[in-house]
Amino acid sequence: MDISKGYAFVGARYDDNENGEDAGAVYLFNPKGGSWRQAQKLIAYDGEAGDLFHVVAKAGRWLAVGAYRDDNDGVSRGSVYLYQWDGNEWTVRFKLFSLNGVMFGASVSMEANVLCIGDHQMSVDGVSTGEAFVYEFDGSTWHGTQKLTASDGEAGDEFGLATAVSRNMVIVGVRKEDEKGENAGAAYAYELTLAPRAIHVPLYYSTINEALSVAQAGDTVLVLPGTYSEFIAMKDGVILKSKSGPLRTIISGSGQPQLIKGARDAVIEGFTIAGNDNGDGAAGNGILSDGDNLTVRRCIIRDNRTGVYLNNNSQAVLVNNTIVDNAHSGIYMQIEPSPEIYNNIIADNGENGIFRNTGHSLGAPFVQYNCYFGNGTDFGYYGSAWTPDPGEGE
Repeated sequence: MDISKGYAFVGARYDDNENGEDAGAVYLFNPKGGSWRQAQKLIAYDGEAGDLFHVVAKAGRWLAVGAYRDDNDGVSRGSVYLYQWDGNEWTVRFKLFSLNGVMFGASVSMEANVLCIGDHQMSVDGVSTGEAFVYEFDGSTWHGTQKLTASDGEAGDEFGLATAVSRNMVIVGVRKEDEKGENAGAAYAYELTLAPRAIHVPLYYSTINEALSVAQAGDTVLVLPGTYSEFIAMKDGVILKSKSGPLRTIISGSGQPQLIKGARDAVIEGFTIAGNDNGDGAAGNGILSDGDNLTVRRCIIRDNRTGVYLNNNSQAVLVNNTIVDNAHSGIYMQIEPSPEIYNNIIADNGENGIFRNTGHSLGAPFVQYNCYFGNGTDFGYYGSAWTPDPGEGE
C-alpha cells in the first residue's frame, strides 16, 4: 500500500479478475464526502492467473506495481509495471523485467526519477542471496543503472524483500540475515552515485514545491508552461528553470513576504514572478535573497510590492531580467549587500528603480549596463545619496 496527496493505492495480491485466479490488482481510493471511495482499479494488461500483481510504490506522477510471479518467457521471473498519471487516470507506460529474475518485483520503492526493485530469490555468483536493482528515468525511458548486493550475503538471506529510496540513499531489507542470531534480519544502506537530474513539473510532480522537496544540489527542476500559485523556498545548488520562457511560465501569488526565497548557489531562470503586492508599508517581494548568492536570469519580475529584495550580505546575481511595474522598488538593497546587477531593464517602478538603504553598513554592489526609464526615481536611498558607477552603454 502507498498513500500520497490524499490518495491510497492498495494492492490485492490474490485478486481474481479477468486475468485469472490470483492475478492480482491495485485499487485506488480518494476521500470524498468524508469517506474513501474507489477511483480506479488497475490490472496488468498482459496478466495471467497467479501473477500476484500488487506491490506498489508511488512518486509524483509515476506508479510502480510489482508482479513477482509474472511469466515473461514461459518462466515465472517477475516484472514491474510503470504507470503514469495523465491528468484523468493512470496509464501503463513501461514494463521492466530481468532475464535472470526469480521474484523480480517482490519489493518496489521510488522517489523522483529513481526506482529500486528487489528480487529476494535472485542468485548472485550461484548463491540464492537476493539482489536489488536501481533504475533511473532520463526523460524518455527507464534504464537500469546499478545492481545492489550484500557483501557478506549467504544463501537464503532474502536480500531485497524490502527496499526504500530517499534522495540518493537506498535501504535494502534482508529478512533472514543471521549475524545477530538465526533469521534475525538486517538492513543495508547504499549511497547512490546519481547524475544530476531533470525533475519535470508537472510531469513528475504537480507543483514546483513538490519537485524541490526531492531535488538535490546539481538537479534541475524543469517547469512546463502554466501559472503556478506557490510560495517557493529554493534549495542550495538547485536550478529552477522554465522550459518555454517567462511569457508562458508564471509564478504568482499575494499576501506573503516573498514569492521566492533564495538559497546558496541556486538559480532561477525564465519565469514571470508577479502579483505579490501587499499594500503600502507591507512586505511583498517577488524574490528575497537573504545572505545567499542566488542567480536570477531571464525573468520578468512585475506587479509586486518590491521586485527583488537583497538583504544581509546578499551576493545575488541579477542578469538579463525585466523588472517592471513594482509598486515600491524594482530592487531594494540593505545590510551589506554585494550583488552583481547588470544587463537588466528596470522600468516603471512606482518609487524607485533601485533603492539602497545606506543607513545600514554598506556592501559593494556592482551595478552596471542596465537600462532605466519611467521609475519614480532611478536610484533612491535612505541615508547617503548614491548612484552606481556608470557602465558602458548605461
